[in-house]
Amino acid sequence: MNDAPCGVPPQTHKEPLPSSAARDQVSARRDGGVTPERAPRTLFEMAADNAFEGCVREAYGALEADPEVRRAFQTIAREEAQHALLSFEMDAWARTRLSGREGRALSELRSEGALRLGAELHAERGRDVRVLAGLPSATRANDLLALIA
Repeated sequence: MNDAPCGVPPQTHKEPLPSSAARDQVSARRDGGVTPERAPRTLFEMAADNAFEGCVREAYGALEADPEVRRAFQTIAREEAQHALLSFEMDAWARTRLSGREGRALSELRSEGALRLGAELHAERGRDVRVLAGLPSATRANDLLALIA
């Protein structure tokens, strides 16, 4: 799989991103230091997760960050953008290797992911919460979602 996005399959990156390391530490503490063994996933399973989470939520997270909050959390914002770009690269790469039926299933998963995220965004957050968290209004959030849906 040397022709995967960026030349390296996503599961074999040698340098985990800082947020990955933090997530792994939290998981290890929560699970008593035991990481369960996972069976290798098929290309379609990886591509399905990527279509639903990466191409929708990662991309939206990269777009959503308020410039002021983005400055405060530059590392996180940069990683979100990198994750989103890698997700779209992986999606394009995987589709060249999957069947037409599987490609259509990925498109449906992306649409479902966008619909679910849209439903979450539809509820207007209070102004205080939005300002504190640097989140856009529901109208702006829907505009951002339209860019990736």
